[in-house]
Amino acid sequence: MATPLLPPPTQLVQAIVCRNGVPDLPPGASYDSRQICPDQTMLPSLWLTQKLAPEKLISRWLTILPDGDRPGRIELVVDAQRWNQLGYLERYALIEQFGRTAAQAGYDLRLFNRFSQALGSYRCRPPEPGQDQPRCRLRLEGSARVP
Repeated sequence: MATPLLPPPTQLVQAIVCRNGVPDLPPGASYDSRQICPDQTMLPSLWLTQKLAPEKLISRWLTILPDGDRPGRIELVVDAQRWNQLGYLERYALIEQFGRTAAQAGYDLRLFNRFSQALGSYRCRPPEPGQDQPRCRLRLEGSARVP
């Protein structure tokens, strides 16, 4: 059996120090969905996107801050049983919705179940010279069901 990506979630919410919506942490550090900036919205903010997703599908997320040339990324953890109830197009739409939210703040997105099995990703790279839009790629790992 695989080792879980994150420890089991708790209801405890921890406040962290932020500046302009960004946690005051060193590059490459991480924080999860239980940590909040008490007086401002954190970037990227996934709370509204989570509310738009099917109920109880999103277990939690881990946000890893950018570090040098490496963009920040969000590791989104879903409930396997609820993920398996979604069709291909629903899964694609979910990854696109969270991916666009993450990309607006300059983050990549990776989606996992709680046993670290990759389910999908959304990555964007800066626009090529002469182009306005970044190049984004959505990847849905097959149509395999999660055990």
